[in-house]
Amino acid sequence: MLNILANKYLKSFLNNHEAVKRVAEVLDITLKNGDANLKVLLKGENAPVTITLNYKIISDTLYIKNVKTSKEWLNNLADMFKDKYAEVNLGKYERLAGLAKHIL
Repeated sequence: MLNILANKYLKSFLNNHEAVKRVAEVLDITLKNGDANLKVLLKGENAPVTITLNYKIISDTLYIKNVKTSKEWLNNLADMFKDKYAEVNLGKYERLAGLAKHIL
C-alpha cells in the first residue's frame, strides 16, 4: 500500500515539475526493486511512450542505467545523453533528495 501511495506522489511531483510539464505528462509510474516503468504522453503525440530503466541511490546520488523506450528514436536520444544523466546529484535539491531516498 505504501508503494502505491509513493508512486502516486512521485507521479504528481513529476507532473508538477516545470521541466516535465513543458514536454510531457506522466500517466503512470511504477518503482520496484531498482526498476522503474513509466508511461508518458509527450506533447504533440497521440499515443503514450513506455520507458523502463534501472536505478539506485547511493548517498545523495541517483544512478540511472539501461533506459529503454517503446520508440526507437527515443532510445537513440537516450543513448546520446546516457553519460550526462547517468548520475543525478540529488543533494542540489534538498526536498527531492529526502523524498527520493524515502520513495526509491
